[in-house]
Amino acid sequence: RQAREQAADVQASIAEATRVAGAMEKVATSMSTSVESVKTTVAINREIADRQKLVTVLQSRAYLAVLFQGMVEQDRTTGIRFEPRIQIVNKGNTPAYDIRFSMAADVQPFPLSNEFTFPLPEEPARFSSLISPSLTKFINAVVPELYGEAEAGQIRSGGARRVVSWGLIRYRDAFDIDRKSTRLNSS
Repeated sequence: RQAREQAADVQASIAEATRVAGAMEKVATSMSTSVESVKTTVAINREIADRQKLVTVLQSRAYLAVLFQGMVEQDRTTGIRFEPRIQIVNKGNTPAYDIRFSMAADVQPFPLSNEFTFPLPEEPARFSSLISPSLTKFINAVVPELYGEAEAGQIRSGGARRVVSWGLIRYRDAFDIDRKSTRLNSS
């Protein structure tokens, strides 16, 4: 009789252990599902944070725009050559820093040939200051030679040859990212 009771107790213990093992397996499965859910949530939150950071940078950074402002006319009596004037405007919401530009001007046949390479000076000029939002700076380039009065008159009238200016502006934004403007061209 004692052996039967012990056998019944052992079977009851085995049954209880089996029930507990089954419950633990369900807990482990549930925990695994929870871990995967947390991983997915963390990945989604990281993606949202990265996207928000990008949106913040795009909304807040400096955007330099280039506007043609006019031309200083050639004057043979004073030696002044044609000089296109360009205005750089910060259209963004934070300052542009460490501004560097390369700009050139020349008289070229118009329209420009597809083979024209827009050569720039080797060393870019530097501004020692920044351009705050909505503020401007002016840059210029001078054509390399003086022209006779008849030829200068034809250039002024916008005929087959015109003063053309081109350049490139580089700067650093408030997020310490190096940026550049598109190539600027004017005639």
